[in-house]
Amino acid sequence: MAQAFFGGVHPNDMKAATNEKAIEQLSPPPAQVVIPMSMHFGAPCTPIVSVGDYVKVGQKIGEFKGLGAPIHASVSGKVVAIEPRPYSMGGNMTSVVIENDYQNTVSEEVKAPADPNALTTEEMIEIVKNAGIVGMGGATFPTHTKISSGIGKVDTVIINGAECEPYITGDHRAMLERTEEIIGGAFTYLRIMFAGIPIIMAYNVLASILRALGDSKTPLYAMVIASILNIGLDLLFVMVFHWGIAGAVVATVIAQLFAALYCLRAVLHVKVIHLKKEYFRLNPEIAKRLLGLGTPVAAQNVIIAVGGMVVQSVRCSWRALRQRISCTVFWRLPPFRSATP
Repeated sequence: MAQAFFGGVHPNDMKAATNEKAIEQLSPPPAQVVIPMSMHFGAPCTPIVSVGDYVKVGQKIGEFKGLGAPIHASVSGKVVAIEPRPYSMGGNMTSVVIENDYQNTVSEEVKAPADPNALTTEEMIEIVKNAGIVGMGGATFPTHTKISSGIGKVDTVIINGAECEPYITGDHRAMLERTEEIIGGAFTYLRIMFAGIPIIMAYNVLASILRALGDSKTPLYAMVIASILNIGLDLLFVMVFHWGIAGAVVATVIAQLFAALYCLRAVLHVKVIHLKKEYFRLNPEIAKRLLGLGTPVAAQNVIIAVGGMVVQSVRCSWRALRQRISCTVFWRLPPFRSATP
């Protein structure tokens, strides 16, 4: 590479100017806010308010179709204009201009669930979608879509608070000041991912049986077809039927279920395998043998998980946080009951 050189560039991050300062409310608040209808990957939102409307904090003012996320008002007040305004990504973008009434009246749409642990997977993902949450890494990809595509595939969450820009320490301060909220949110994310594990487990068990019998092609075919099916159904349900997050969830579940059923069909056609009811009863002798074989692997995973927590505990100590701007919270998913059957 003609423009590359060994070692890269390591400029001063200038984090010391802000990493010791607590998060504060903006004062005085702006008299007028301009909210562009594109804050996400995908097509811009369509304004669902009109000039002269009174809006409240958290009220939805822009709705999306297909791939995207809704947009909400950040202040309460009167909509004084809906027009193209200069956009951070260049050019102009349709924007909703709100004149702040300084009352910070919160919309009735903004309400926390009475018991987050009682929510189903679909309900939790719907909340994420309606909140308009998107990725902050630059691509601003809708978070509800990313969650849907990972259902049943995640057992570890890493909360990365590293910020590559100079001076900026917002993630760092949020992790220090709102730790419980962050951990709680991450655990909710894990619950959503955990819901699809039974189907994934069924596929893995059936695929392992086939591989043990010398058939490695069938599991491969199942996964390739399921991946293509997942992509196709995502496009159909989200882009054509406009089902939003529900469409993405249904597409993922159908694709994973197809892979499991594809392998099950192959297993049932194996002549040496004859499934009987008594095979599904607990056999103490076999259970003891399997426990003996699985214990070393389980111990290894426990050591790795505990070691990871110890390392992260040291890294995320108060002294380490004062010296470094990035802090990563890492833990394994503890066992819990899924909210959906």
